[in-house]
Amino acid sequence: MTFKELIPNILLLEDDERVADHIIELSKNQKWNLEWVTHRDEAIKRSLNGTFDLLILDRMLGDGEDSIHLIEYLRDQEINMPTIVLSSVGGAFQRSNGYNAGADIYVEKPFVDEELIAAINALMRRYGFKKDEAAIFQFGSLELRLHSRTASWSNKPLNLSPLSFTILEILARQHGQIISRSDLWTKAWPNWRADPQNDVMDQAIFRLRKELNITTQNIKIVTKRYRGFMLDINGG
Repeated sequence: MTFKELIPNILLLEDDERVADHIIELSKNQKWNLEWVTHRDEAIKRSLNGTFDLLILDRMLGDGEDSIHLIEYLRDQEINMPTIVLSSVGGAFQRSNGYNAGADIYVEKPFVDEELIAAINALMRRYGFKKDEAAIFQFGSLELRLHSRTASWSNKPLNLSPLSFTILEILARQHGQIISRSDLWTKAWPNWRADPQNDVMDQAIFRLRKELNITTQNIKIVTKRYRGFMLDINGG
């Protein structure tokens, strides 16, 4: 079991190779992980299947598509990444459209490096990111990114609900140990001022198992009768 410093994963949608190359070089200097795509469909696929902490997108692509529609689509899919819009289309009306679509920060082109760096750092702080925080939990092939609350197995995303992620994190932190029902209830449902509800926990565990099994059979949530639950990881 290890904890690692969190390095932000950034998805860049930009069809101007010159601009993209510049941002890629900038990300290397800042020690950010950045993946570059040039088409809206690629960005959707990577957003839905990847584990990214931040989205940077060029507003107007070469095909005339307005990328703010991508933000709206991702929000509808409950993909709520912090988003920076880069655009040569300025003015208060256009910026308002971007913000209303769900953009967090609107940066007009041409931009200076310091402006983009400051925008990215501001969003990371706003969403609770700290560069010196040990925010990646790793046990073998299981990885939990505590900032973005996403998980993966052998670099394949685990599509978990927010509650499922919470339960998996609780179990992973005490891997190989039994978590009593009362402890799990207190940690996973802190706002429920009631005695542990076994039916609620059992339904949540069932859902977590189902979500895990879509990607891997190597992560087992073991029920210990009258005692609680335990995480058992095979391989990795």
